[in-house]
Amino acid sequence: GDSVLWLGEPSEKHATVPTDIHVCFSANSRADVDAFYKAGIDAGFKDNGMPGIREMYAPNYYAAFLFDNDGNNIEAVCFGE
Repeated sequence: GDSVLWLGEPSEKHATVPTDIHVCFSANSRADVDAFYKAGIDAGFKDNGMPGIREMYAPNYYAAFLFDNDGNNIEAVCFGE
């Protein structure tokens, strides 16, 4: 949809490590998802899923996941090419 920020309860089904908070930002492009991931790693956040297609969610679900310094799961996702 048109959501720019999604807040939801964590899902242990897909999480590498369960967390209390999962924040998802809608990105305009795959390049923006890549930039989000790089900026987070450069800032010292920990990898929780490199940028890529997540077919378990949708065929065009391109996302990246990071743990912030408090251990929260932060995601950026794009549904376009």
